[in-house]
Amino acid sequence: MFRREVEHLLHHWQSDGPPPRWRLREQLKDLKANRQSLGIPSLWAVPPAIVTATLDDGWGHGIETVALCAQALGMTLHTLGLLVPPSEIAAACRRLRPDFLALTVLQVESKEALQLITDQVSPVTQVFVGGALVQSCPQAFNRPNLLAASNLTVFVEQLLRHQAQADGFQSAVG
Repeated sequence: MFRREVEHLLHHWQSDGPPPRWRLREQLKDLKANRQSLGIPSLWAVPPAIVTATLDDGWGHGIETVALCAQALGMTLHTLGLLVPPSEIAAACRRLRPDFLALTVLQVESKEALQLITDQVSPVTQVFVGGALVQSCPQAFNRPNLLAASNLTVFVEQLLRHQAQADGFQSAVG
């Protein structure tokens, strides 16, 4: 039931385009409230862990939205903050062993820092990268555990696929 609600919201984002940030925040807060009112701890039988951080983004609007989404879906969230050095992100991933790492990377100059992080995290950790680097440097994403998440729709699609595999659920997501 909750998964269908998530899929329905995703379908609207796919067909109509992502809503404005303020509306997206409302939708994610409503989704979390609905999940909690149903007494469902998480979309997953065993909630996956996600670490969030920005490399070179001092505002963090995108990563904040990712964190809201993770909370709405019932993931275990570890927020490292804004402008986090690559060595700290890698160390946190080694310590926490998350299923997912979500990063905002804006500058092409941060490509090497991203490489350093992906070299040091477990190959089973799926790394999502959002931000301007996604558009300006697509060749930076030629690694199996690295995914360019151009918007929240891509992120949620991948989370639903992961949940389907983890819990043996037949996914309606393409």
